[in-house]
Amino acid sequence: MPPRVPRSRSFVLGCLLASAALSACSDSTSAPTPAALSAVTGTEVIGTVGAAVATAPSVKVTDASGAPVSGVAVQFAVTAGGGSLGASAATTDATGTASTGSWTLGTIAGPNEVTASISGVTALRFTATGKPAAPDTIAVSAGDAQSAEVGVAVATVPAVVVKDRYGNTIPGVAVTFSVVSGNGTVTGATATTGADGIAKPAGWTLGIATGAQQLRAAVGTLSATISATASLPGGCKVTNYALGATLSPAFETSDCVNTGYGNRRYDRLQFTTTAQQQVDATLAGSNGVSLLLRNATSGLYVGLQPSAAFSPPTQNPMHLKYVLAPGTYVFEPHAPDSTVTGAYSLSTTTGTKVDCDYVVFASTNVQFTDDLNPRSCPSPFGGVEQWINLQLKTGMKIRITLSNTEFVPILVFRDDRLGPASPTLVSKVGKAAGDTLTIDWTATFDTWHEIVVAPRTATLGKYTLKIEELP
Repeated sequence: MPPRVPRSRSFVLGCLLASAALSACSDSTSAPTPAALSAVTGTEVIGTVGAAVATAPSVKVTDASGAPVSGVAVQFAVTAGGGSLGASAATTDATGTASTGSWTLGTIAGPNEVTASISGVTALRFTATGKPAAPDTIAVSAGDAQSAEVGVAVATVPAVVVKDRYGNTIPGVAVTFSVVSGNGTVTGATATTGADGIAKPAGWTLGIATGAQQLRAAVGTLSATISATASLPGGCKVTNYALGATLSPAFETSDCVNTGYGNRRYDRLQFTTTAQQQVDATLAGSNGVSLLLRNATSGLYVGLQPSAAFSPPTQNPMHLKYVLAPGTYVFEPHAPDSTVTGAYSLSTTTGTKVDCDYVVFASTNVQFTDDLNPRSCPSPFGGVEQWINLQLKTGMKIRITLSNTEFVPILVFRDDRLGPASPTLVSKVGKAAGDTLTIDWTATFDTWHEIVVAPRTATLGKYTLKIEELP
């Protein structure tokens, strides 16, 4: 048997290297190929203009088998609406996910869009609807700087537009309208902005004071002021009157006509007092059927006697008593209607007592001392009491103080819109003679209220009543 020949080391090493090479070739694999792009977050969202959406656009890259693919560069781009992204490109992580980090919408309300894309795969779109931001401005859009006659509605209903800080109009915002000056009236005082961001009340009727009048529109702390100028009707004039005098004018075809009060013809007799006055006014003559007194500055009625409901039907002359703070006032004697002409007379006396001979009216910011006596008004509960009528506007704050009484006092504040059937709003009852009673009240409706001063026992005497308008 021939001898065995040993293999060389080089031969053995060559075999080992060849074997390793063959093994390496058999274990090699190719990188996965991206086949699909899907959304991880919602593709349709709603946000606020100029602000980031709640969840930034995020995508997932998978291969043909649905397995995630890492290391893929995804491009993100804003394709509509403006705005910005936290990142315009991102590389997928081990889960195949990539995100922009954030998406801030553009400042114009409406559609926004972001596109995510990778090479060779259909791009993916994310959309967002940008809603307006919070109200930032309110401005007059119609009906400013109009002119109309006193007591008449302006021709163009005022309107305001509400916008955010970027100038987008805002729908669905509640706007409150209120009279600032002139003592007019606004109907439909709360209105909601439409799709165009515009809101308007149902109407604005000017007060009886001539000159500038204003209406305010407010949303929270934001406000806009609408102005108008009130003028007297053609031929309607103001006659100066001196308290204590007897005036004998006549209703004429050129006189004022109150369209809101039965189309009645009326005169305007104006006077000014620099000190508090207690006034008794008498209207005489068959042509005069009612007498009104207004505060010329605020337009509020101080006294009103339009019908027999306030006095006996046969009463002629007609009497009214007033307690007036310093200021300018206008008597308005009314004829039965706009067709009546003819003479009448108006006379006044000052310093009269406030008793129950006739209806008593007062303005705010007065203080007077009087007494309850057998001539005072008969109480429906027996005994006597004193009634003082007061007109307020919604939101007015007043304080009524009854003091210096010689009797055990009762102080009542009533809603006087229903006459004797009107309900009590608040009442205070003293425990002893000399007690001071105070009522603070914020008016919740326009027109008449009534103050009642009464004794708790049969004892009568003097009292002081103070009526203040609070800021």
